[in-house]
Amino acid sequence: MNNYLDATEWFNSVPKWISVSVLSFLILFQTFSQSIDLEGVTKAGFKGLRKVGNSGYYVQYMETIIDGKRATQKVHLSLLDNDLKVTMDFAVQVRETEAVENVGYSDGKFMVITSSNIKRTRTFTVVDKEGNVIATKEFDKVLRRLLEKPAAILPYEGSDFVVINYLKEKKIGYSVERYDANLEMKYSTITVPDKKKLYPVDFFISGNQVYVLEFFTPDVTDYFEYHLASYDLETGELKFKVQLKDPETNASGFATFIKPSKEGGVITGGMYFNGNRTKGENSNGFFASNISKDGQAKFSFIEWKQVKDQLKDEGTSGFFGGSTRTFMHDIVVNDDGSFTLIGENYRYGDADLAGDKGKSTMAKIGSFTSSNKDQAVTVVDYALMDFSADAEFTGIRKKDEAECITVVKNSTEKDQEPYKSHKQTLNVANILNNNGYFPYRFTINKGNDKYLVSVARYELQAKEQLYFTKLNSPTLDTLSIEISNAELKLTREIMDGMMSKFGGLGKLAKKSAKKTGADLVNEFTQKRSHDPFDYRSKLVNTRVIPSNVPGKILLYEFIPEEDPNSKKKGLARLMNLKGNLRVTYIDVSD
Repeated sequence: MNNYLDATEWFNSVPKWISVSVLSFLILFQTFSQSIDLEGVTKAGFKGLRKVGNSGYYVQYMETIIDGKRATQKVHLSLLDNDLKVTMDFAVQVRETEAVENVGYSDGKFMVITSSNIKRTRTFTVVDKEGNVIATKEFDKVLRRLLEKPAAILPYEGSDFVVINYLKEKKIGYSVERYDANLEMKYSTITVPDKKKLYPVDFFISGNQVYVLEFFTPDVTDYFEYHLASYDLETGELKFKVQLKDPETNASGFATFIKPSKEGGVITGGMYFNGNRTKGENSNGFFASNISKDGQAKFSFIEWKQVKDQLKDEGTSGFFGGSTRTFMHDIVVNDDGSFTLIGENYRYGDADLAGDKGKSTMAKIGSFTSSNKDQAVTVVDYALMDFSADAEFTGIRKKDEAECITVVKNSTEKDQEPYKSHKQTLNVANILNNNGYFPYRFTINKGNDKYLVSVARYELQAKEQLYFTKLNSPTLDTLSIEISNAELKLTREIMDGMMSKFGGLGKLAKKSAKKTGADLVNEFTQKRSHDPFDYRSKLVNTRVIPSNVPGKILLYEFIPEEDPNSKKKGLARLMNLKGNLRVTYIDVSD
């Protein structure tokens, strides 16, 4: 484990599609890397990098210790300060057959939740920053169906933990539980609907309330409802529940995230459908809502046809014909309470149609709905919807971004063919986003400016491009930086080596390495086990996160170290690779 200041020069390039105000903007940017290497981290064992309040970060990974025929596991936690120096490093023993569900941090204490489907157990453990156990709580004879989805942990008041846990008995719902540092439970509130299945999607704490975005569905059909629930953190009582639906029409909001408002309530938004079914077609429009802390909701529902002229161009000519859609990612709240809904426009087609803007909408739809063909999802540009603090729509803007194409293939593994409902276009988009194949990541503040942070992945070239784009700039100012990815380069090396053994295919592989930009595609294999509503999985499928230092982001990279004596060939070389985890600051400076 070593600290160092790496003076590596990042390769800076500006995409050809940027044509205005680029040179003056580039002068404002400088990039440097301040890094740390954590040794002995396996790719399979790495479970994420998180912020520890405003004082630093922690890295979570699993360690497997083999003693003869017996293997034991520990969850390893390395604490880093804001200078990326290790301040504490320890491991928490995981019971035999148990797996880690989640880890949470609250003012110097960690809560670790582990569970075992085999032994039907769940264990809560609280440790201090030195790894000393403060308290342990064990639950036995837990129904296996209660362990299907991981619990979420939210810190509260610097001493307590709020646990949001998936429940599945005769019906499906969730619980909100509050524990102190000694794991004394203060309350447990269970929410289970009478008929429909209920899943907690997103949540946060503001003031003395915990807000939960709820997703309702009766089965695996395309029926949906979204609700915003609020619970009192002192008593656990439900304060209110608001359905995300226009009170005057049949428009139903489809939201996958919530954000705190300036007044202490909730802001949310996304696409909407006329009725409670997605029907596998394009949405009817987009919506936004500002819900106060006492449950008063203000809505705006905007039809796509209202903004057709502002979005339509060569790249989105099929937008309102049903082929190109907008995937809603995030909401950014401004200092005056106004906010912007962030979406990315994307198209569907088969592998031959990927990036082909000349094909008809019906041809694209036909190729997508055929279950025997590969499905190409092409991200083309940003769609930014602006709202006042009262959730009144004030306008829509479009910003170009580098095209990012992903060809979705069906798994050939036994029993892994995707469910029919996964073939619905919205589910495909959700799964791709959960696995990090949509470019948008988050926004950052730098002075008075906000920047969109996105990553375009090009697997055939074994590279990734990091983009910073001013959110509110009247011109198209963007900086592109190529970021290193040693694991991707090793994977590409192995794949090209395998391809070279197949004659013409090998020549094709070498030829593809010379292509650039939108000529390249990524490949994603869709399986039955992929859950379109597992939004938390994105946390371990993206390599950049916001930092505690203004104007900087964190990039993490797995640096494989191969065993020179290993006899493994082909893709088997990638299994259980050891290496170093490199954590790096990237700075956007004045």
